Formats: sequence, C-alpha cells, structure tokens
Amino acid sequence: MKPKWSKFGILVFSLSIVMILLVAAALTSTQSDRKGHGAETDGITLLNHIFDTLTEGKNVVIALEQGEVFHSYGATLDTYWEIRMPTSEEFNWHQIAEEDGRAAISSGNRDEHYRVSISGKDDGKTWSFMVQNGSDCARLTYDDQEYYFAGAEENVYHSDWSAARALRSFYDTMEYKSLGGLYSGVASVLVPDDGQDYLAAALTGYRQQEELHLQVSKGSRFGFSFVKCDVTPAEDETAHFRKDGFIGENTWAVYATTIFVPENESAYNESMAGNTEEYSGNDAEVPSGAFIYGRVGYVTLTADGWNVNINGTGW
Repeated sequence: MKPKWSKFGILVFSLSIVMILLVAAALTSTQSDRKGHGAETDGITLLNHIFDTLTEGKNVVIALEQGEVFHSYGATLDTYWEIRMPTSEEFNWHQIAEEDGRAAISSGNRDEHYRVSISGKDDGKTWSFMVQNGSDCARLTYDDQEYYFAGAEENVYHSDWSAARALRSFYDTMEYKSLGGLYSGVASVLVPDDGQDYLAAALTGYRQQEELHLQVSKGSRFGFSFVKCDVTPAEDETAHFRKDGFIGENTWAVYATTIFVPENESAYNESMAGNTEEYSGNDAEVPSGAFIYGRVGYVTLTADGWNVNINGTGW
C-alpha cells in the first residue's frame, strides 16, 4: 500500500527542496567570489597568484608617487625584470590587519618617502601592488578590495635590496628610457645641420644625451645634480678608421668626457665604470664631490643632419 502525502507534507517537502537549492547557490557564489577576488583571510594566496602572472611579456604599469608628483609608464616585462619582482619568497610577505597596514603606510613623510607601484590586469580585473620606501608594509588592491602585508625590509638573499628599491629600480629604468636614455634602444642622437663643424655637432648631441641625468625624478639611480660635457677630436683614430674603410669621409671619431655629481648613492653606483674617477681638475664651475668618466664614439654628417653616437668606453 503506497503512503499518501497530505497537502501539508507536500508543502513542507517542497519548501525544504527550495531551501537546499538556495543554500547551495549561496555557497557556490561565495566560493566563486573567493576565487575571483581572494578571501579576506587569504590575501597572501592572491598576492602570490599576482606574482606568478608577472612573467616575460606581461604588460604592466609602473608608477612613482613622490610628494605631490605622480608619474607612470607602461612597460612589458622581460626576463631581467621578471626575476627582480619583490615576491613573497624573497621578502617573506604575510597578511596583516587592514588598520595596521593603513597606519604604517600613511605614517611616512610624503616629501621624504616615495611610493612605487606596479599594476596590471588579471582575468579582466585590475590590480595594483604598492610599497613605500622606509616601510616594511605593502598594499595589494584587487578589483577594489585592499589587502595589506608586512615583510622583511630587505631581500632575504640580498641585504641591500628592499622591495621599494626593487620596484623603484624598474621605474627609474622606464623613466630614463622614455626620456631617450641609452635604455631606449636609440644608440645615437640626431642634431640638425646648421653649418656647424663636427665637433660642435658632437658636443650638442653628447650634451643632449648626458643632461637627461638632470631630468629624471629625485632619487633616481640615473640622477645627477651637475653635468658638464666636453668633446675633443680623435684625429689619429679618424685617419686610421678611414684608411681601413671602417668609416667614411663624412664620419669623425671623437673623445668625450662628462664631469658629474651623482644625486644619490644609487646613482653613484650606477655611474661607476672602468674609467670613472674622482674629478681632480680646477674648473671653478665644478662643485665638490664631482666625478669624471670618458666615452668614445663617432659623429656622421647625413642628409638628415649630424648623427652623434658616443656611448662606448673603447673603440
């Protein structure tokens, strides 16, 4: 004999099925949200995921906030910068309370400390990872949600390499490149032909190249506070190279020197080369703490103007 269902029993059973379906839908939505945005208590997993996406060929934006100044540059990661990202493995990042992170980041003097960030897209969502020099805290913004982290102030493998310095070094390179520095892939400077001789053209082009060091942001590893250039003829080399067919009659070899004062320690380290030395001359225009280095290169008269290529330390 089959059991008979009362109308009330059928109603209760139907409501139970509906409730089960609603609960299942809510759980599915929560799990999906956690996969897409990162759970409140699992920001480190999301941070590690972001670092995993920073591979060669990834398009990112690198930005610097310094006082009231803000600049940003688009960049494509190559192998060199891919391995220099401030990952959890290198800085032991761990998630901290939002209020603690906000307090740590906002406590810095904005005129003395800079903030540098790298940002991009992940599955259609916008993210940004920001660090501040002088702090061991960082902030990850992902799809309008914020996560805060604390870590080692120094790289666990390199004691002089902080997270802020890692990203700042990347920013400095992109800025210098955008200004037309040697990292831009442009090996020469084009100077209009106004009837000047080759030495005058060479000096104009070389100054244009070297004075980029005065235009970069404060604290840049390419920053100089003083630059003075000179160019002199390399007559023996010109004659020798023309005789051997290495250069034509419209090309001249030249020597160049740059007297400079590095704006900071990173710029001092960046400027050191085999022939860099302390300046020992008596030029009254040169401030104390100056250094000097030499370069060699060529200047060529073309239909478009003078092509100045002075980059090497040897022929």
